[in-house]
Amino acid sequence: MSSNFFLTFIGIKDKIYCKKKCYFAVIKNGIQMKYSLENPWNLSDEELREIFDLEVSLSNEIRNSTREERKKLYVDCYDRYFKRLPFHPQLLVKNNPDAIKRKIDFQMKIINRFITSNTVFLEIGAGDCSLSREVSNVVSKVFALDASEQISKGLISQDNIELVVTDCTELPFKENSIDLAYSNQLAEHLHPEDFITHLKSVRRVLKEGGKYICITPNRLSGPHDISRFFTNKNIGFHLMEYTNTELAKVLVKSGFKQIKFYFFFKGKWKRIPYNLLIFIESILKLFNPGLRKKILKLKPIKILLEINTVAIR
Repeated sequence: MSSNFFLTFIGIKDKIYCKKKCYFAVIKNGIQMKYSLENPWNLSDEELREIFDLEVSLSNEIRNSTREERKKLYVDCYDRYFKRLPFHPQLLVKNNPDAIKRKIDFQMKIINRFITSNTVFLEIGAGDCSLSREVSNVVSKVFALDASEQISKGLISQDNIELVVTDCTELPFKENSIDLAYSNQLAEHLHPEDFITHLKSVRRVLKEGGKYICITPNRLSGPHDISRFFTNKNIGFHLMEYTNTELAKVLVKSGFKQIKFYFFFKGKWKRIPYNLLIFIESILKLFNPGLRKKILKLKPIKILLEINTVAIR
């Protein structure tokens, strides 16, 4: 990639640097932007930039809105997002059986220990509903919630699955009606003000002793959304990323009586003491972001700090 092309690609630039497969561009307002040549999505530069521009624009609408506006805005923004990006990996992956199987097999290893034939299961942020379809083969009832029906359109045929399009904050279910709630990569997409509302709503619909499995990326190794290709700050759809410590505090504030943390090792979930997580994350916060990310790429640390939380009502 030539420097001239990259300058045009990023926009208005004063200077550009090349360092270890990453281009750094200083723009006029003084903010340094980064574009990584390591592109796991196999998208062209133009496609990656189009996703970034649209995601930043739409996420700013959500960030700058009121709670009342966001009730409709989540659904509206995600619908516009996927309609304008037919090449988006989340839309393409539903036509890739191997990728879907790998994703589902991994998540079922987590979920299987918590479900029976009598379970009422709730997936929040269901996407293409591939996980909900798999779980429906085991449990009695599945509710699949998502802010957009663009990904899952035409994919649900099972009688015991119900797709609900909602902003995922105020859940439209009766109190004490759900045995197991599950979200994977959802928490970070909610406005911080709405996340508390979401957690309280999840707790309300869970039966006594019901569980909420919440999986979300760790802020210390972020950003994890489209922002990571361009900057070190979350400016895309990940409105707020959390550490294990931060998530635990929010869960307690929301009324959950017991919180457990797990890491995934050799195909099995193993529990990790909360005090150990606090200690490790406290130490990592002392390092600058660059060094911290290098440390978090070490497999043992990466595995330990991935946020796999089970909150119990």
